Amino acid sequence: MNHAIGGTMLAAILFGSMGAASADSIPGMRGHDHTGVTVPDMKQAVDFFTNVVGCKKAMSFGPFADDKGTFMQDLLGVDPKAVIEEITMVR
Repeated sequence: MNHAIGGTMLAAILFGSMGAASADSIPGMRGHDHTGVTVPDMKQAVDFFTNVVGCKKAMSFGPFADDKGTFMQDLLGVDPKAVIEEITMVR
């Protein structure tokens, strides 16, 4: 029996500029790769990020699970049989 993670994952990849990264306010920080957000409704989240924030949907994939190991527990601290139903990336 699979256990679904509460909600689905939305990874918002936000790029400021494609040039050299700089950080005036955080010493040593040169850039930001991505931010993951768990949401209860993927369609609503993608609609918000595309229509309100101005992002573009880059890709979607899933479901993702490790039914023979403990990857989900080791990496995310959830039930080892948990399933990420969908991962969507926006930029």
